Amino acid sequence: MKKFLLLISFTVLTAFFLTGCLDSQEDVTIKSDGSGVYKNSIDMSGLFDMLQMAAMMDTSASSQLKQLSDKNLDSTFSLAGFADTSSTLSAEEKALLKNGTVHLNINQQNKVLKVDMTYPFKKVEDLQKILELQKSKKGFNPLRQAGENPALQGLGGNGESDTAMSSPLDGIDIIYKNGLIERKVDQKKIEAAKNSEGGNQLKSMGEMLDGVTFSTVIHLPRPVKNSSGEKLSLSDDKKTLRMKYSLSDMMKNPKALEFKVEY
Repeated sequence: MKKFLLLISFTVLTAFFLTGCLDSQEDVTIKSDGSGVYKNSIDMSGLFDMLQMAAMMDTSASSQLKQLSDKNLDSTFSLAGFADTSSTLSAEEKALLKNGTVHLNINQQNKVLKVDMTYPFKKVEDLQKILELQKSKKGFNPLRQAGENPALQGLGGNGESDTAMSSPLDGIDIIYKNGLIERKVDQKKIEAAKNSEGGNQLKSMGEMLDGVTFSTVIHLPRPVKNSSGEKLSLSDDKKTLRMKYSLSDMMKNPKALEFKVEY
């Protein structure tokens, strides 16, 4: 399992920096009792042809690219093993993550390359804690370099990489409470990320940033009472929230990604 978790991180970073071709979709379902499921699907299928070509040119015996290009894979891995053996997670944090799963789907014929992560939660506040773990780098987060991800320590990275990225995602905070969901942007963190080594790499991608997209769908147990947000849209019954944006949007006008919903 650990080998594939490292492979997932490696592949996402390849998609992110070499082609600007990545689609991240969040789907949150909140039930009337506050429990629910958080899903995050990362689609890198647009990278498929490039990976196959690169794999053909890679003659190394331990090529990670060849592991992706020479077989189909449709498997689900539990995060229980990672959570139970982690030295950086508290008992509460392990309990939050241990029921999480990672599904990796590679299909050569149909050129499919997707990673799906699923985290059930017992109360809305737990969802916020799970997302905070992802952001603090304690949880499994393939949108970060493998070398800086504590989940992958001992698998090729030491968790203290000098080349670790500062990501614009670090400047986005979301609050989940019973009856309230709010996303805020920390402009200072966004600017720091843009001026970091990773930010300079992103700037060099230019128009390719439009190809890195993020979407969020939140299903609520009851209708929205009040809402605000430039890119936020509501369903007719006001029980479903939707937002979609690109990495280019995030870099140019991060404040447009803020929203507040009371339900």
